[in-house]
Amino acid sequence: MMISARSLDRYHLEAEDGKIGDVENLYFDERAWSVPYLVVKTGNFLTGKDILIYTRTAGKVEIQNHSIPISLTKEEIRNSPYIDARMPVHRQKEMMYFQHMGWSPYWDYSPPGMATAGNVQPDPSTRSTRDMLEGQNPHLRDTFKIIGYGAAARDGSIGHIEDFIVDVDEWMMRFVVVDTGKFLRLKKGEKKVIPVRRVSDIDWSTGTVTFSISSSDVDGIPPYVPSQPFDPSAGK
Repeated sequence: MMISARSLDRYHLEAEDGKIGDVENLYFDERAWSVPYLVVKTGNFLTGKDILIYTRTAGKVEIQNHSIPISLTKEEIRNSPYIDARMPVHRQKEMMYFQHMGWSPYWDYSPPGMATAGNVQPDPSTRSTRDMLEGQNPHLRDTFKIIGYGAAARDGSIGHIEDFIVDVDEWMMRFVVVDTGKFLRLKKGEKKVIPVRRVSDIDWSTGTVTFSISSSDVDGIPPYVPSQPFDPSAGK
């Protein structure tokens, strides 16, 4: 099932024994476009801390009541090693978390249909030797930080990043939603969906996502209308 990343911030998480909080963000691994974590604002639970919930604990997303069930109890969450939800996330704390829960880490797991990340390189500000030795995870990225980045085809600007389309059965980023603005021969603000496999570069210093297709290719993609059911074949 495909859901926009932006719409997920209206969803709440239900542990086996009750609500724990609301989705505030998604963190993805830039090497494979997998989504290992939901950032959850806990509200009254855990005194309002922002926590990371591993998406492999998530059950079927319930569209009607905007909820995501997880196979954990409140006590299990309360007693698990705390991972600060602020970036950068420390790999050592991730390892402690996975070892405590008895899970294989997501970097050892390749879900079916895993996309490749092209030539995307880690943010230079997080990939120094010192960072690696200190155990920071340079590949985990903040989804909502990239929304608003410029979008470019091989032959120039095509607009800005408006959203992502997430496969919530496998918790994978599948498509990037680009608001073409005034850059194409289209109505101003028309949106297009482009597969993540077409991302050839993310320039963190300029805030630009580049795709390995031309602006005329983008021009030929049917418009994306968020209020209508999404057809995955439209962006291929």
